[in-house]
Amino acid sequence: MVTEIRVYDEGDRVLAEGFNRRLADLRELAKVKRVSFRWVAGEAKAVADFMTALESHADAYNVLLIDAEGTDDGGLLDTRTVAACAGQPPTSSDFTRP
Repeated sequence: MVTEIRVYDEGDRVLAEGFNRRLADLRELAKVKRVSFRWVAGEAKAVADFMTALESHADAYNVLLIDAEGTDDGGLLDTRTVAACAGQPPTSSDFTRP
């Protein structure tokens, strides 16, 4: 059961406020379901922090946002990262109350 949502942001910290406003509905739903929501603005080390979190916060739903200047040609994430992220997204049943 997911008890925490962790969003790792590779972009500039000044974008976090806008993302927080944009994700307000998700934040509110998480609160109602008693799921914590944490924004982790990691900038340059966000990918490394995200990879660490896949193990250190394995029970959390870990999300990685990558800032890109253009479209992804498939090279933004290395094969190891993609393989580690290949799991299915959580379903609504993952957000049940304890």
